Amino acid sequence: SGRPLTNGGSQDNPLVEMYIQPQYDTIVPVGSLNLDTIENRLFPGKSHHFSFDVLDENGIQSFDQIRFDITGKSDGDTCQLGVMIWNNSLEWDALCYLKEPVFTYEKYELMEKWKVNIFFVMDWNFAQGLENETYLPSLSIIDENVPVGLGFDAISTVPWQMHEGLKFILTEVKDHNSPYASLYEGTIFCSTLDKLDFFWHVEYGESGIIAENLPTFTVSFQVNEAIFPLIFSSPSNQNGTGMTSVDLSKGTFTTPIASISMESDLIYTHHYENALFDIKFDITSPQLHINTTEDFTFSSDEMNQWNISFSISDVEGMLPNPVYLNWMFVRNGMMIEETNYQIPLEPVVCTALKCEYSGVIDLERQFIFEQGDAVAIWINATDASGRPIKGVGSSQASPILSTIEWVEYQIIVTDIILEPSTPQVGMNANLLFTTKNTGRENGTSQFTLIDGFGNTIESQSVNFASNETKIISFRFEIWKEGEINLFLVIDNEDPKPVILPDAIIVDQASASFSSKVVGLSTLFLLSACFVLYLVLQNNKPKSEHDADDYSWFEEE
Repeated sequence: SGRPLTNGGSQDNPLVEMYIQPQYDTIVPVGSLNLDTIENRLFPGKSHHFSFDVLDENGIQSFDQIRFDITGKSDGDTCQLGVMIWNNSLEWDALCYLKEPVFTYEKYELMEKWKVNIFFVMDWNFAQGLENETYLPSLSIIDENVPVGLGFDAISTVPWQMHEGLKFILTEVKDHNSPYASLYEGTIFCSTLDKLDFFWHVEYGESGIIAENLPTFTVSFQVNEAIFPLIFSSPSNQNGTGMTSVDLSKGTFTTPIASISMESDLIYTHHYENALFDIKFDITSPQLHINTTEDFTFSSDEMNQWNISFSISDVEGMLPNPVYLNWMFVRNGMMIEETNYQIPLEPVVCTALKCEYSGVIDLERQFIFEQGDAVAIWINATDASGRPIKGVGSSQASPILSTIEWVEYQIIVTDIILEPSTPQVGMNANLLFTTKNTGRENGTSQFTLIDGFGNTIESQSVNFASNETKIISFRFEIWKEGEINLFLVIDNEDPKPVILPDAIIVDQASASFSSKVVGLSTLFLLSACFVLYLVLQNNKPKSEHDADDYSWFEEE
């Protein structure tokens, strides 16, 4: 009927193209053969790769097949895999390998040379029968249906053995409730109300490498010494890690010490690191003891560094953890936030129940302080179970409050008295300043009283001994009514206003009239008293003594 053949190709689009080339040698350099073993061991479940270089002028796609056997040819076709690059297909042993191997190749520039990589993962079950044996891989390239004769039936440059044994390791314990528990040298310090998350992983024996692609298994933690044993379980992840939660509040304990044991149903050979943990239930807070014999007093002339040593103890246990030393300046009873300083301190020495610490409070050039300022000091620290220290020196709310003893010579005014207390225009008044040297050093100060125009009224130079108080007196005339603008200058300080009551003017006529009224009132009062005296004398009865005196007078 003349119908064309379907999918038979054409001259422009042929069904098959055939290239006729001379036969070139296939070369695999021995030095390029590499198997990524670790101490000549392969690990089940972990991805490994075998690599080599191949040279062939006919190209890598001219090969019929590349065959690789990780266990060698001594056991037949076990673990053999074959790669047909020309049709992108792969044959592999599903019993030997956990998952399908991956084959890649990459051409070197300007050369008919390729880097070939074969990635594979050994099956966990198959690996159990390979222990204690040494294996030599094999490699062959099939071209024109025959091996090219590489001579790699047993590659002695990359021998390997299968790693055996697994190890469970507890990596971390996290506490959901404050105070937060801690794990130290196989002992967990916590409280009976804690909910703990145990994080663990599985390693290939002592290699430090986390096991991969493990079959699912269960890990259990049993809390012993409770009235009723507590068991908590969780499934594993394929990446060899997991987490199991243990709620201690669900148990009842009669002793301050308990234990937790770890188990799993993993079928492969394994052991545990720290499979049994001691538990110490903490019920008391740690105690802070300041070892420094000096009192907490700083000298204003030596505000640079101050050494402090202290210890923290706890009857249930202490860990060699760092603590934080804090200090802050205080002015007028208020902490100055921008002067908050903190340094970590590592323990100098630790026992099971006590840790000693030593540090330096560095005050040099940190803050321009004034007389009356103080330094607040506190320490942030916890015991093994996370309980913080309490009491004085344990927090910013309850610090050790030190004082700054003022050493430098400094004069302050503590009191001002004006005599008379009601100033009147035209009168001379005395202005008395009570002053004190608050420092421990002797000195001399210049006191100058000036008016509102800057004119000097009087100036005095006064010597002061340490902590001495003196009264400085100035006499001046009140020259105007109202506000008395006076200022006191001490040494080179700025003038400071002297607060005084306003001056008043007293009228002279009113003053004279008031004096006369007072005089007449006084005279009237004296006259009344004299009259009253005479009346009392006349009404007084005569006594016998008076009569005798009169008789005697008559006789005379």
